[in-house]
Amino acid sequence: MKNIFLSGAVALGFLAAGCGGGGAVSDSIAPVAGNWTDCRTGEWRYGFYDDVAIADGEFWDYGPVAVTASRVDIVLRRGGESKHVVLRRDASADSLCRERRGLFSRPLVRATGYVAATRGDNRTMGEPSLVLDSVTVRGYLPGVKAGENVTLRISNIVHNDNTFGDVISTVDSCGRFEAKLPCVCLSELSVECVAADVYGNMYCAPGNEIMLTRDAASGRTLVMGEYARLYNEEWAYRRYVEATEDYVELDYFDTISHEAYLDRVRSEVEEGGRRRMEGYAAVAGVLSRRFMETNRATTLLAMINYASYRRFALRSDGKDRLPECYASYLDSAFVALPPQFRMLWSDPTVYFNVRTGGSRRSKIYSPVIETLRYMDEHGIRTLSESDRAAIDVYNDGVEALGSGRMSADALPDSFRAAVDSLNALWSGEAVQAFVKEKGDKFIEEIVDVRMAISDPLEKIAQSGVDGRFAELCAANIFMADIFYRQHSMGELWFSAMAKHVADPVLRRCIEAENEKYFAIENRDLDYPASIVPSEPYATETDAERLWQKIAERYRGKVVALDFWGTWCVPCREEIPAMKALAESYAGRDVVFVFLASNSPEESWLNIIREQGLTAPNIEHFNLPDEQMRMLVDKFGVTSYPTHIVIDRQGRVQPGTVPGLWTDDTALGRAIDALLD
Repeated sequence: MKNIFLSGAVALGFLAAGCGGGGAVSDSIAPVAGNWTDCRTGEWRYGFYDDVAIADGEFWDYGPVAVTASRVDIVLRRGGESKHVVLRRDASADSLCRERRGLFSRPLVRATGYVAATRGDNRTMGEPSLVLDSVTVRGYLPGVKAGENVTLRISNIVHNDNTFGDVISTVDSCGRFEAKLPCVCLSELSVECVAADVYGNMYCAPGNEIMLTRDAASGRTLVMGEYARLYNEEWAYRRYVEATEDYVELDYFDTISHEAYLDRVRSEVEEGGRRRMEGYAAVAGVLSRRFMETNRATTLLAMINYASYRRFALRSDGKDRLPECYASYLDSAFVALPPQFRMLWSDPTVYFNVRTGGSRRSKIYSPVIETLRYMDEHGIRTLSESDRAAIDVYNDGVEALGSGRMSADALPDSFRAAVDSLNALWSGEAVQAFVKEKGDKFIEEIVDVRMAISDPLEKIAQSGVDGRFAELCAANIFMADIFYRQHSMGELWFSAMAKHVADPVLRRCIEAENEKYFAIENRDLDYPASIVPSEPYATETDAERLWQKIAERYRGKVVALDFWGTWCVPCREEIPAMKALAESYAGRDVVFVFLASNSPEESWLNIIREQGLTAPNIEHFNLPDEQMRMLVDKFGVTSYPTHIVIDRQGRVQPGTVPGLWTDDTALGRAIDALLD
């Protein structure tokens, strides 16, 4: 015991004395500048730069620095907090040193390459839980100019690409950025900064704080945080797969039978994943328990995804379906998937769709039938047996028409009788009184809730999955519907939500998104004149006359047409770049004309408000469906967004211009060519 106390006293005295001995003392950080990782775990521990230091996931300022040939003493300060870092430099290699930590030391190596761990780590990914929290991401990107964007995406069953947009942070004048994202459970996080060549994918959990940078020497993205070791291990595993060229190469459009495709999923994804992991474990260092867990879960999710992708090979006429073996295969993978990893599933509705055959035939929803069903379900007007029979006959006939099994001329008399019966029901006094009282918007909501909420929830209920996962999937459906529609929801929608989602965390997430759109709806447009009224064009029946009527507004100007839709995710993602492009032509003879296709008024205006997409050189049209179809046909639009440019004389230039997400300068070049 005396020796232990003596050793402690000697150590404390040495630290207090500073860098005595070891030759001349310098206050330059240069000898240890750069990033340092722990040799035992491979985790990034320190970043020493000219103007800032990074340690423990935080930015620090420098206090006194004393450097000799054998030792470095650095005092770091942050607010009222200070941290004393002592490094013993290795005489044999500039890339090695040892960090003094009391009586012990930790070996460090420069982060110029991947460091395989030598110490085990038995931490698990934890139990499945929901917490209303966030994840904070900070970063240091030296050399990146101020104002460059960093795009962050979080993905879990509640927040993902289908339910929640990207979070954009900007680099400040010191090369730093910070962002907070909602995080309620185990999630996948991606961070991308094109200007810094940073592309990082990592796990995170509620309350996590993550620090990252790009190491100039190695080109690697370095991460500090709870899952930093796992991030490093997954990075190394991907490099191993690339080096061995052992990729999964499955084409879900392959003309082989559905059964043969599933056999390939078993061999290439399931068995191949096991083989790749065994090969990697033989050459890797000590692998953490978390890595083993996530690797197995990743394989199971890949099995589910690749099997589900086969639905894209089904014929769109609804006649083709996946065989029963797909349902049993998906179920076996799902049962093996640990509950916490089910929370990573961004689109579980695909699983329930494929379990039932994965038909690509879209169901047609009739406002008449859905209103009658709603009135029956709520005791307003009861459907008789003959009414129900008429609905069944009508639905069968519509499905036969849509799938091509029958032409309109070949429909039986029973179908026409069903149509007459349903029209009579719709014209009845009780139904018309209900429609008049509730209004068109409520009738639309009846159809929307049936299509986007009730029918998908019915598939979940029929699947037999446990109640907890069913509730998570329900929350996913409600979140995705808000994100797709881009407007606040009505009483029917919230009534369904209250019935199927009880967890307070899930409900708060859904309510927060609804509140966001409610606030947007009550926001004034920055430049209201950008919204062009539809009434002057709503009765036009000739495409050429309609276009000339619109084009008259822009004589003598270059016009950039953008055919888009509120339902089109690439269109929405492109809007910030389109806004910036329009701003760059402010005051010049250029006008940006946005033509919305099949876009509900509320959603359309909300997106414009949220994105601030109004200005004197921006105009928006949301024409009735018939007039919009005429313009789509006239200009040959087959995909969205579609960009077309028109010169000062009103001449449409041949071809289309690539979207900004594929070529961010193409539209600008096309406009400039017409301005010259």
